[in-house]
Amino acid sequence: MICTLKKKISILVVAGIIFAVSGLALYLTFPSIMDSQIRKKLIVKEGSQSYKYWKDVPVPIYIHFYFFNITNREEIWDFTNKPVLEEMGPYTFRESREKVNITWNENGTVSYKQIRRWYYQPDRTNGSLDDIVTTLNVPMVAAALSGKQMNEDMVFFALEEIFSSLNCTWFVQKPVRELLFEGYDDKLMQIAKTFMHLPYDKFGWFYKVSK
Repeated sequence: MICTLKKKISILVVAGIIFAVSGLALYLTFPSIMDSQIRKKLIVKEGSQSYKYWKDVPVPIYIHFYFFNITNREEIWDFTNKPVLEEMGPYTFRESREKVNITWNENGTVSYKQIRRWYYQPDRTNGSLDDIVTTLNVPMVAAALSGKQMNEDMVFFALEEIFSSLNCTWFVQKPVRELLFEGYDDKLMQIAKTFMHLPYDKFGWFYKVSK
């Protein structure tokens, strides 16, 4: 009976030592093993598991646009009140990302160009792309700020004459679709194109970005 008890105790002690050593070894080696496996999975190369997810993102990406409609532009112009803003949106678009011209370099890196496109999602939108927004006349504000930085009387005089002749106002009313991607014609930009190189013929926050 005593011999059997001693054997059981010995077995338990040995088993405990084995488990302790194994646990310690696993504790010391597991991080490096895990890191190695993760690195193998994350390597971007043709045929790898991560490559297809890198090339074509399977998870849908949505972008939400909000506008702040100015409801009291006359009071602002007359300096009788602070701006009163009305939040509009979100106007939701699904974004797709396509990687093209993929080149595998000798130094282990990859080069590519990414084309992003946006698709309107009316079911996720609060409102319509035809909603009219009263907002700042950005081209006019930009021209005024540029003139202020130059700080020359002739520039101020020229800008004042141009603003007056074009009947420019500090606020514009435009539909959401034009403020975002479609853009809208602006006389001030047309005149500016005769003096300097402008990459766009219309103004819109994301005009000609969706390619």
